[in-house]
Amino acid sequence: MSIKVLIQRLRSPIAKFYRVFFPEASLRRTLSLYKASNPYVGKTEETYYEGSGPYTMGIIKDFAQWHKYYIDACLEMDISYKVLDIFASNWQEIIRESNCDALLVWPPAIMTIHKQMFDERLKVAQDCLGKIVFPTYDELWMWESKRRMAYWLTANRVPTPKTWTFYDLDEALDFVDKISFPVVIKTDYGDSAKGVWIIKNRRDARKHIKKAFSSGHRFTDSHRCDIQWGNVIFQQYIENRIEWRLIRVGDSYFGYHKKQIGDFASGFGQAIFGDIPRHLLELIHELTEKHRFYSMSMDVLVDNDGKYYVTEMQSLFGDTVSHRKLVIDGKPGRYIYNKQNKTWLFEEGIFDQNICCNLRVEHVIKLLEQKNAGN
Repeated sequence: MSIKVLIQRLRSPIAKFYRVFFPEASLRRTLSLYKASNPYVGKTEETYYEGSGPYTMGIIKDFAQWHKYYIDACLEMDISYKVLDIFASNWQEIIRESNCDALLVWPPAIMTIHKQMFDERLKVAQDCLGKIVFPTYDELWMWESKRRMAYWLTANRVPTPKTWTFYDLDEALDFVDKISFPVVIKTDYGDSAKGVWIIKNRRDARKHIKKAFSSGHRFTDSHRCDIQWGNVIFQQYIENRIEWRLIRVGDSYFGYHKKQIGDFASGFGQAIFGDIPRHLLELIHELTEKHRFYSMSMDVLVDNDGKYYVTEMQSLFGDTVSHRKLVIDGKPGRYIYNKQNKTWLFEEGIFDQNICCNLRVEHVIKLLEQKNAGN
């Protein structure tokens, strides 16, 4: 089942009815649809594979089945792996007894409670059990959290739209009386432009605030009990902007211009390919080098004056619609940075297989080799 068909089924009228009146049955149905998209279900490869290399990867199971791309990568690269279920109550025992050299992770984004569980358990796996987790915990900490992302960008002085987060209803309402419009209002959780509104007047802003502090916001494909409430995020609206998605995985760099659909340029939207401006390549290189982020995408708005604003940083990205991540003059490829000459080299070829999971596995092997060389 393709991602497009899966999304259509999850957002059908029948699916919406079940989410409202039969939430548990709806969740089971959702998980079964995701499971049907995994071609390895019922096969040996669903649980393990013995390759020819010296390392064994622990692929963390995801109910939404995004971990299937790690399976694809390991099979193509002939790398041994075991699929590990850290949803289980004995998850620490599972990790210890697996004897895996590293953990490959794609946290689920179906419900916020699942993301919280991954945050808690991956922190322990990395810091207490001594496992290499990739993407790293620091990268995953910001994943699918607009609040955390805004705090991190501001604290590290990364150019970003001004952002205000309120946990007090009266303070938020008072803020609305003093600002100009339009303004962007966001929830903490929500991908592909879910939980993002461009508000053009004070009346609508007050309406959104009161909803956020009362019944809360629920997305069309989420569990009935999974409500975003108790806080509200405001962000400066950037006029007449174009948006780029910049990507780094390991030592490979990609990027494309995101086509705007209505008011948004969603991660599941269409890509407009072409060369990447050098100052944007420098931006993602310097930021990821400084913070040791080796699986990261950045969404960057560029206004009419050439000023840029980082609006999103995500360590995992499922933009399967665009397929390729960089195409210049009809040729797919990647950029590589030459540290000695401080120059950029475009290398033609296919390097972003399986939503860049091949590159992630390749980088983890590099980390393991460096670790063993130091022992």
